[in-house]
Amino acid sequence: MLEHVAHLKPRSPLRAGALSLLAPGLGQLYNGQWRKALFFFLIEYLLCAWLVSRFATFAGMMQGLAGIVLFLGAAVGDAALSARRRQAYVLRSFNRGWIYVAVLTFGILATLGMDWLLGNNLYQTFKVPSPSMEPTLVPGDRFMGAVLDADEPLLRGDVVVFHPPGRDGIWYVKRVVGLPGETVRVTHGHVRIDGVDLAEPYAAYEEGVADSGDSDEQVRLLDVGEYWLMGDNRGHSMDSRVFGPVGRERMGYRALYLYWAGDSGLFPGSGARLGIRLD
Repeated sequence: MLEHVAHLKPRSPLRAGALSLLAPGLGQLYNGQWRKALFFFLIEYLLCAWLVSRFATFAGMMQGLAGIVLFLGAAVGDAALSARRRQAYVLRSFNRGWIYVAVLTFGILATLGMDWLLGNNLYQTFKVPSPSMEPTLVPGDRFMGAVLDADEPLLRGDVVVFHPPGRDGIWYVKRVVGLPGETVRVTHGHVRIDGVDLAEPYAAYEEGVADSGDSDEQVRLLDVGEYWLMGDNRGHSMDSRVFGPVGRERMGYRALYLYWAGDSGLFPGSGARLGIRLD
């Protein structure tokens, strides 16, 4: 009888809720509800898969994140309420600290694995470090990019993420200006394609600034698989005017939308650019 009483461990609602916040289902395991724990584990990964399917649009991403928040709230609330009803709880074989740590570690590794698969096969997020794409993108902006398939066509005006020639370890973001087979002529940031002026309402020009390497006129006939890429901020962009055309094989992602505005601040109404399409 004394041995039985010694194993009575009332469940803490705070601890149960915190565990399920760290890993949905872990609080249920702490409460001795292993079947419910498995249910929450399964739902979490199904929900993550559903969230990924929503990443193509900003509205879809926000809906997916709202679903994740609701799910976390349900997992935490259920764990805390169940713990409150278990004040005379007999410890089970799985109520051990190392098991909780193992479950949490598995969850972290699974999340990292999913993030790696996501970034290499579907979507990746990026942060803008420079003003080279202003006014479209400003420093601090964060945007979603979709992985470009090898045979996926690119159109003029697409914003892409790529490795510039000779710099495999760094990503640049620029806009597609010239396509394979075209003759591109650039004079002080202004572009002509096959002798016709290119209308670029997104471009910003600043006279007298030449740090882009565009002080003289440049003419280039693009070969098969070559693209001419330029920043929207023509006076402050290291682009094809400096490193030349970019091969299609060096392009990794197509920019989709802005999910965080670097100039949004902390005040209501200051994030008007949030969610704008980039493709």
